[in-house]
Amino acid sequence: MDMHLKSKIIIAALTLLAALLLTVGCKDSGAKESQAFATVTTAPAVTTVPEQPAPDAHYCTVTENATGREIAALLQGEEYRFYLPGGVDPTALTLNCIIGEDYTVTVRGKEFTESQQFRINIAETPRLTVTFTSGEGEKTTCHYTFLSSSANILCLDIDESKGPISAMHRDKNHETYCYGSLTYVAEEGMYSFDSSFSLKGRGNATWDDEKKGYALKLYENDSYEDKNKVSVSGMGASANWVLLANHRDRTLIRNALAQTLAAKLGMENAVKFVFVDVYMNGEYLGLYNLMQKVESGKAQVDIDEAEADNLKGGYLLEFDNYTDSPQITLDKSGMQVTVKSPDDLESYTAIENLLNEAETAILAEDGRHPRTGKYWYDYLDKESFAILWMVREYTMDNDATVNFRFYYDPADGLLHAGPAWDFDNAMARNNGVFADPTYPLIESGHRNKACWLRKLMKFDEFNEEIVRLYQKNRRLFTTSHDQSIYALAFTLQKELDYSIGQNFTVWEKQLANKSWNYPGEPTYEAHFAILTDFLEGRNEFWSEYIPALVE
Repeated sequence: MDMHLKSKIIIAALTLLAALLLTVGCKDSGAKESQAFATVTTAPAVTTVPEQPAPDAHYCTVTENATGREIAALLQGEEYRFYLPGGVDPTALTLNCIIGEDYTVTVRGKEFTESQQFRINIAETPRLTVTFTSGEGEKTTCHYTFLSSSANILCLDIDESKGPISAMHRDKNHETYCYGSLTYVAEEGMYSFDSSFSLKGRGNATWDDEKKGYALKLYENDSYEDKNKVSVSGMGASANWVLLANHRDRTLIRNALAQTLAAKLGMENAVKFVFVDVYMNGEYLGLYNLMQKVESGKAQVDIDEAEADNLKGGYLLEFDNYTDSPQITLDKSGMQVTVKSPDDLESYTAIENLLNEAETAILAEDGRHPRTGKYWYDYLDKESFAILWMVREYTMDNDATVNFRFYYDPADGLLHAGPAWDFDNAMARNNGVFADPTYPLIESGHRNKACWLRKLMKFDEFNEEIVRLYQKNRRLFTTSHDQSIYALAFTLQKELDYSIGQNFTVWEKQLANKSWNYPGEPTYEAHFAILTDFLEGRNEFWSEYIPALVE
């Protein structure tokens, strides 16, 4: 992605990654520094310098040569650290040494009396020592560490006096919060920002994993009262975000592939995301998806929530295995529906009646409710349910027939499927039938024969909609096409190569964790091959299976 604006950014501490790079930088650092630095010119002090905790009379910044974007360092312990997000060329940077009146600066044994700029290649020199000397002879030695990534950056600085991280991690009910301030550093400089935040755990079965997922809420200031709605990397203004760990998906990209597929198929309110390297109090946690939280609002599910027990407002719903919100049990199938929002009504009779009417029509042989005379497509938005079917079926998600999210929109009086969510157990991540690209998962009713997505397949109108969408978006399911989901997997793997490597520097044993579909060799490449082999086989199977739905 191109970067067009200069950004004033204070970068948070990156202790673990810094330690890794320092180990490299300390080996023959003198030889490397002499190769990587060259004086450009004597220059006046930079006029647009981000604030940083160094004394006013002397400090250093880094400029990205390609765009002119300037990045500041943050003092952490006894070191200053620069962090460079994906898209920044670490071999084409300029170090700006700014000195005030009556100061001198010493770099690589050379002394200068005016502000200096140096070309720098941090691939060769991840660390540099700069000494500033005042006119009175007082010396200040600054150690600068240069850190690189192939993703965006999220640095969480938690004030443990307001709640320890360990207490949050012990709470399986996710009711314990941590508070602090964060810095988000985007490839696109215009989307970088600072904010106060609260953090709590999220996830059910995945909360037992070592790499945790989190729910993140942004606030205007450290009183933690007024929400701070930010359009993170242009994803739409919201205060509520999710950090998805993808720990069980050793490729780290399955959710990204599925969400991209949903968006390209035209799913209403498809979940937007970016990849982020996450640091918590200086500790590197790994590569995550920073995603929109599925909630009502213009940035996500754009409905006006019901304010009373009627159908004049919208409802965000989910077929769910868990019962942590108000529940509706459907009369005919016995399936449970969670009302995600609004979650504060005294009763939910109106939406419960509508869901039972819809299911009665879906289960009828002719698709028509015997009392109301309405057909199934008078209750359900046909296109959105067909798109959800395609995303869940193509990816062979483990929960394809068990749960999915949908909502009631009072604007048209229909139930709409989506947004799609949670695909870390999809695309041959599991073994058995879930690893067989030729298996018709939803049609088989595996795990739940009463699933609406399966029952809808008996209607010609629904199958015709699936075929129409397939033919319209054929490129997504053609292995040889450069816009296919198969091709996207290789693109993401290449673009995220550095951050993927860093993630498994910390979580290396996860590659060898023998659970479900496991490769012969416990390497990232072997896990990635399982994914791409599945996509290739799925494309071939679908080329015959989908057209046959209407034959």
